Amino acid sequence: MGHEIELLDCRVHHLSIEHAVERIKESELIVVTTTPIDQVQNYFTDYRYAYTILTINTIRERLPGKILVVYGAHVTVRPDLVVREINADVYIKGEGWAPVQSIVEQFHRKDGWTEIPNLIINDPARGLSYTREEPSLMHPVIPDDVLPAYDAVEMDMYFGASYYENTPVIRRRRCVASGGRGCPFSCSFCHNYFGKTIHRRSPETVARELSIMQNEYGIQEVFFLDEVFTLNQNWVYDLCDRMAESGVHLDLTIQTRVDCLDGEMLLRLKKMGVQDIWLGVESADDAILGLMKKGTNIDQVNRTIDLVKSVGLSPNAFFMIGGPGESISSINKLIREIYVHKVPYTRSIMVCTPRYGTEYYRMAQEQYPEINDSWFNLNKVKGLVANEMTPLLIKKAKQLFNSRDFIYEDVCPILEA
Repeated sequence: MGHEIELLDCRVHHLSIEHAVERIKESELIVVTTTPIDQVQNYFTDYRYAYTILTINTIRERLPGKILVVYGAHVTVRPDLVVREINADVYIKGEGWAPVQSIVEQFHRKDGWTEIPNLIINDPARGLSYTREEPSLMHPVIPDDVLPAYDAVEMDMYFGASYYENTPVIRRRRCVASGGRGCPFSCSFCHNYFGKTIHRRSPETVARELSIMQNEYGIQEVFFLDEVFTLNQNWVYDLCDRMAESGVHLDLTIQTRVDCLDGEMLLRLKKMGVQDIWLGVESADDAILGLMKKGTNIDQVNRTIDLVKSVGLSPNAFFMIGGPGESISSINKLIREIYVHKVPYTRSIMVCTPRYGTEYYRMAQEQYPEINDSWFNLNKVKGLVANEMTPLLIKKAKQLFNSRDFIYEDVCPILEA
């Protein structure tokens, strides 16, 4: 028995909550995620999550007869808070695609939901019940023959940003892809939603997906969501060959670590169409990188940035301010690093936030015991854990980095108290 599925992306369609409710009012089952797929490691703890709560609760109020399912990083890491704040029928811990499929398959016999692992079921008569915990099933393997249902998406509505002289420029005909999910590293600030085991899709399948994007939807640029795209050298080289065989010619952007690149890898990346490489720099201070459990150092950062440039590719930097051990001196090291290398960085300036499910949160809880009972309390202490920073210094640092053309000035600016 088939099911009619509609995918609604309120961000792309610029829908208010009222308009979204109107669009979905005929649906029997409504599934909402609290976390965009590119934000699961650094899930929202600010007004964006507050808006998510409002959206879901409004759907429940306006459409009381519908089955409402919620999943995402928030449910996974602190289900106790989510069930307190959000009124839904089912909450999914872990990745949502496989449990949602099982819920749909058993839609007309809801007693069967109790056999689906990692669920919290909200029955108005009996209250909350918890199905069996199966941590291994929180990260199910996607069958290799499954491809995204691009025909359910208005592809021409989507866009992304490229950086020219450190200025983000909106680009149309841009899409995202994923070669694999998971990250084996242990950075203290990261909530590893996809787990430490890498679930890689085959190079053949990924190349086929890229070919469909290019030939059926006119996509020209693709951003890979893989946390460490270059972790498996053989996989990357095989994908490069498969893309060539399939006639795929796309401009690609990838993310990786500074210790997962070498000259040979960079040449293969260039051959397969990679233009931009986002590097997890985080800080220019080795002591801070150590406290973050990053496993890299600033010498590696410098060598890798120079190496990327030497083969004609563009290095870009992820960094955050206000990490453990941060000071005016360490922020000025970062300013100098960005200035010297003229490296573009993200449009939003990230401030290190102690998220539930991370080692950094446990560090923060010792300093701020009151942050345990609200996502928004986490936001109040971001940038202020185990360091010398003050709210005013964080504000000044953000203002400096938001003046994005400073990297082209004659004199490198400095942060002052």
